[in-house]
Amino acid sequence: MLSKREKLSGVVAIQVSGPV
Repeated sequence: MLSKREKLSGVVAIQVSGPV
């Protein structure tokens, strides 16, 4: 399973690359 940090990084990456 993903750790909290890995999950958070994934969410951030998606939000950062989403609008662009």
